Amino acid sequence: MSTYAHYEIAQLAAVADTLPLAICARRAPGGELVYANSTFREMVGAPSEGEWAQAHEIRTRGGARCPEDRLPFARAVRERRAVTDEDLVIHRADGRRIFVHALAQPIFDGAGSASHVVLALTNVTAAVEAQSRADLFERRLLHLLEHAPLILFGFDRRGIVTLSEGRGLRALGFRPKELVGRSVYELYANDPALLANVDRALAGQQFTVDSDVGSIVLETTFTPIRNASGEVEGAIGVSIDVTERMKVQSRLLQVERLGSMGTLSAAIAHEINNPLSYILGNLELIETALCGGDVAARAGRRTSIQQRL
Repeated sequence: MSTYAHYEIAQLAAVADTLPLAICARRAPGGELVYANSTFREMVGAPSEGEWAQAHEIRTRGGARCPEDRLPFARAVRERRAVTDEDLVIHRADGRRIFVHALAQPIFDGAGSASHVVLALTNVTAAVEAQSRADLFERRLLHLLEHAPLILFGFDRRGIVTLSEGRGLRALGFRPKELVGRSVYELYANDPALLANVDRALAGQQFTVDSDVGSIVLETTFTPIRNASGEVEGAIGVSIDVTERMKVQSRLLQVERLGSMGTLSAAIAHEINNPLSYILGNLELIETALCGGDVAARAGRRTSIQQRL
């Protein structure tokens, strides 16, 4: 090989080392590694090219060890075309797990046989972990909606339902997702108060209201959804079944009213007793004046007066 050719190869290797892709070349059909850029060595946890095979193993996302004949290298040689695989995980010797998207491109010699395969691996670990967190959050949210008396709903600027979830829908006679795609203006054409709340939300207001829906009472918070320009594109809402709370509040109010009536009755009785005591006191003075020291006569008159009162 000429000095110029060696220079070109060195230049290509230098460029490859700057790429964020993990790149390696393997000789076909045996799979011997002939080149690996620094990103590849770092990805598999190999300090040098000679230790790359011992530094990791390839598994599927399900955790099963991937058979050699299903790896992108073997498939590219066998199928004589570029192949991709998005279900691979590099298990490094240090315990790290690297999720990758792999592309394998065969290179053919003058006789038309695959002499090498170039592999490019993209590290998608961050995206997979973010998706995993999003999936976990969604599962927790669905669990909450399935077990709490909540209704989570949304509608666009035309009033078309885009979200309908929550166990609370059962009390209204609906199933989760059943209302998606339907118009709130048609569903609640006979409920002008509810449609007025929809219009308020689409006008950009955020508010909370209590409403009677059949035999239940819902506390609903409406929140408008705005786009990057600040225009209202729709609204979302959360409804909580507060029927039992309202019943308790009603009973407490009744108890408070009864307590107030008792207090008022006691006050009235007190006001009546005051003049009666004054009258009885004066009658006793009159009694004393009339009967003098005759104790028996005073007792008889007192009994007669109390009976008349």
